[in-house]
Amino acid sequence: IKRTEPKRQSTNRTESDEGVKKNSKEQDYIIQEQEATPQLWIEGFENNTIVGKDVRYICRVSEVNWVQGIVGQVVWENENGKKETIELTDWKEEGGQYILCGELSRDGRYAISVEVSDLDGNAYKEKRHVIVDKTNPVIQTLEELNGARLTSFQWKYSLDEVVDEFTTYNYEIRWDGALCDIDKVYTGQGKHILELLVVDGAGNESRATATFY
Repeated sequence: IKRTEPKRQSTNRTESDEGVKKNSKEQDYIIQEQEATPQLWIEGFENNTIVGKDVRYICRVSEVNWVQGIVGQVVWENENGKKETIELTDWKEEGGQYILCGELSRDGRYAISVEVSDLDGNAYKEKRHVIVDKTNPVIQTLEELNGARLTSFQWKYSLDEVVDEFTTYNYEIRWDGALCDIDKVYTGQGKHILELLVVDGAGNESRATATFY
């Protein structure tokens, strides 16, 4: 097989024609460069949420040929303010992406951040937050009141004194099965039951009762 060059037709090129072609090439290069911008995602949970189970997360970075470096970390903080930082280094190349998988299993607040730099020195950042809470709220004080003999009762307790929970929570107080009016003084002889139900932001719940005579 012998290849022959096709005959070239002579054309009269002008300086303006050369300028148009040059500008066109520059535009093509700019478009290609913009299309190759690295993208990054942190997946596996919704941002700024509270969950009651272990969280499996995935970090993805696209356009691996344009990536200069990746820096990532997980910052964990427990309810007492203790913090730990875990560097994300176990990146694997798969399907044209850098991928890193991990799991958040301890109760506490998490912040996952990833920063990617490209060959031109540009930086791209992504950060997400999640709270893991697999523990039921702790209800205190009511057990101390159980079995007490009282002539009257009114709810005068601060919920911070009664409920130990580091996330948000909803509560319900009942007196003899009906919603308790915290401004009311309850009287009357006989057996009475005070009940407190607490449900935290992750759906964990606790219930405590105290019986009065």
